[in-house]
Parts: sequence; C-alpha cells; structure tokens
Amino acid sequence: MSRVLIVVFDGLRPDLVRPALMPNLCRFRAEAALFPESRAVFPTETRVNGASLVTGTLPGRHGIVANRFYDPEAKLLCISGKWQDLEALERALGRPLLEAPDFGQMLAEAGSSLAVIGTGTPGVTRLLHPTAERVGQLCFSLHGLEASRPRAAAEALVERVGPLPPASVPNLDFIRYATTAYLDYVVPVLDPDAAIIWYCEPDTSFHHRGIGSVESIEALREADAQFGRLLDHRDSAAPELSIIALSDHGQISIYGERLGIGAQLAAAGFSVGEMPGAEVELAVVGDSGGGIYLRDGDAETAARAVRWLQAQPWCGLLFMRGEGLPGVFSHDLLGVAHRRAADILFTLASDSGTNEHGLLGRGRHDSAMPEGGGVHGGLHRLELASLLAISGRAFRRGYRSPLPAGILDVLPTVLAVLGIPAPEGLDGRVLAEAMIDAVPPEEMPTAERFSTSVAGYRQHLLARRLGARRYLDHGGRS
Repeated sequence: MSRVLIVVFDGLRPDLVRPALMPNLCRFRAEAALFPESRAVFPTETRVNGASLVTGTLPGRHGIVANRFYDPEAKLLCISGKWQDLEALERALGRPLLEAPDFGQMLAEAGSSLAVIGTGTPGVTRLLHPTAERVGQLCFSLHGLEASRPRAAAEALVERVGPLPPASVPNLDFIRYATTAYLDYVVPVLDPDAAIIWYCEPDTSFHHRGIGSVESIEALREADAQFGRLLDHRDSAAPELSIIALSDHGQISIYGERLGIGAQLAAAGFSVGEMPGAEVELAVVGDSGGGIYLRDGDAETAARAVRWLQAQPWCGLLFMRGEGLPGVFSHDLLGVAHRRAADILFTLASDSGTNEHGLLGRGRHDSAMPEGGGVHGGLHRLELASLLAISGRAFRRGYRSPLPAGILDVLPTVLAVLGIPAPEGLDGRVLAEAMIDAVPPEEMPTAERFSTSVAGYRQHLLARRLGARRYLDHGGRS
C-alpha cells in the first residue's frame, strides 16, 4: 500500500542545499525526481503557499491571499498565523475559511487519512489540515495543545513523545521533536496514508539572524539531520513510502531602515487606519510587500495612491483589480483575484546585491525584522524559487525535469500516487513527466513577458506557461 510523506523546509532557498550544509538532502535530491524550475505562488508568504499546497489552487480560489488580510464580508482583519484569528473569521462567516477542498477532506472522503505535525506558526499548521477536528485526524502544533486538533489525539502524542520544548532561535528543538513525533507516534500508532511535517527552519533563523548567519547555518544542518532520520526510517522500515521534500518559498535579505509606509501615506495627506471605514480612506498591510485596502473601492483615492506609490523609489511592482490604471498590472495576472485581496497590491524594491555573508538577493522592507534579516513576499527570483524533489516507487530515479513546476502541483501528484481522483478546478497539475507509468504532458513551456509603463515608472513580469498554467519567474521595476 502506498504511503506519502511531505516534508516542508520553510523558507529554504534551493541554492543553499549544499553538500557541506545539507548532505542528506543533497543525497536525496540526487536520487529523486527533481524539479529545478519549481516556483512558489504569489505572494511568496507562508500561509498563502501552505494553503496552495493542500488545495492545489491559487490564492484567488482558496482565499488565503496574504499572511495578513482583511475580509470585507466579515469586516475583520485576519493575521493568518494566529489560529484564533482563523477561527474567529470562520465563525463570522459561518462557513469554512478555505474556499477550496483541502487535502485532509479529500482523503477522508476517500476513506484515507492525513496527519500533520507543524512547527511553524499555529495558523499555518491549522491551514494544512483545517478539517482535522471534523474528520478525527491529527493536526498537531508544537505551539501547544490548544493550537492542536483533536485535543485528545494531541494529548496522546505528548504523553508518548514527551513534553513540548520551548521555542528558540534557531528553533532546533522544535524540528527534532517533530521528527520524533512522526517516527514514534504518527507511524506506529496512526499509520496514516499521508503525513505532512513542516519544519520552521531555516525560515525562523533567516528572519531573525540573517541568511548565512551562524544560527542559520546551524539550523540548516539540524534540519538536514532530522531529514536524515526520516530517510533512515524509509530505507530500513518503509520501502513503500514516497517522500516529497519541498520549500514553500525562498528569502532575500533586508537592507535599509523600515519604511513605515502607513506613516508615509499619512504624511502625504491620506487618512490611514487598520481597516477601511468612514474615517479611513485606506488601510495598509504587509512587510516585504503588501497591499492597500480602499474605502468602498474609491476610484479617486485609488488613483491618488497609485500615483504616489509610483513616485516612491522603494516601490516595486503594482497590481489592481480588473483593468486598473496606467502602469499597473491586474490581479488576474497573479491568480490572486479574490474579495479578500487588497485593492492595490505592491512589492518593494529588490536587487541582486549581496548581504554581509556574500549571499545574493536584497530587498527593502516594512517589517519588524532586524536589518540584515530575511524577508519574503515579493517577486524576486530568489523568493519565488523553491525546492521540489520526489522519491518513491512511482517516480523516476535521478530524473531532472525541464518543465516549470511548483507547490501547486504537489497535491494532484500525491492524489495520483494514492489512486484518489482529483476534484475539478485544481490549478496544479500531476507531475507526470517524472512518473514511471504516467503520460507526460505534450505541451512545451512558452516564455511570457509582461510590461507596462507610465511617465517615470515601468514594471515587468516574467513567467512561463505550460498549457493553461502560469509559473512566475520574477518581476521588477525598471
């Protein structure tokens, strides 16, 4: 019987998977089917890509449009890393927060099971298995029993594995505990058809200590050591197990002071607040990119805000609903058109400069992270590039795919391995070119380049299309 394990290395840049740092992952990557052209979805934020992983859909379908977003129907601001915010929004709406079927739901309907162990924010863990309580399957967060579902299953895990460790930077004890929980509880007690282990490293160390810092190197090595334990388990006791190793996005390094975009807008004469309302023309969310929510979609205020943004040297690309304004792309280009998406989306300026450790990729920011720390959310190629490697009996050993791929394609591929029909409306595809008994796609990828300009401002976006699917490569401002 087929079993699948998905291992997510949060924030891992593929260029940092090096033999001296991650020998186990390097060995796995060499033997597996590898997708060098794998991409995250935009915005390159954790909860967005986590939701895309388990639904196989773009944010415009599943509705998790940013790490922080406003729902105009519920009139609530949601910080999606907080499970309490997710539950409050669901209660206000009276329906599930994810607007596309999720992996756990699909498996339960097929008589199969999913177990999730998350070391990232409680919110991303909840989004990986939002139906866990209803279907009676494990969704375990290392941030505490109150963040886990069902409570009884989480308590049983802790009783067997031991007390939860405290969080730290680097968060090594979290990823060690997660691995042990899978090997000592999930496998022997639950024996699920599929499991997801979400390692919060190297993302945590990149953010707080910098990409290439001593702490981040330690985190990379420990994440690799824990992955080695999983490989040893497969090789010794679970030859039927297919393992998918991936990252949800990459990161670049902060340079310059925090921008304080909300304060800048207020100084420019806009009325700014946390949520749009009678006294608030616009609300700003984001850190390495972001969005502006307008009061009642005010077209005049939108035009003023766009002109102001285009005049700022720190502004990157701009996107709006529908046709938008001169020099602005449409939300549709990114697959983020949803009622929760900000009326104006923007990225911040980024370049190919190096940080203090000689690693490429820098960006401006409006975050609380220290200068030199890591950020993500934009369209720099190092934010979009992601690891994706798959090993198992159904996959070609040592295969290197020339085709674009991404986190969207994991769900339909796993369903194919498990023999479960995929629902209609997925944005991802089965990675058939890497499978032994599957028919690879006949289409060849085509390059796409989009550009638009207005006086003093020009932006471009590069992507590749495979059939009906668009994979983003990078974008920037000229």
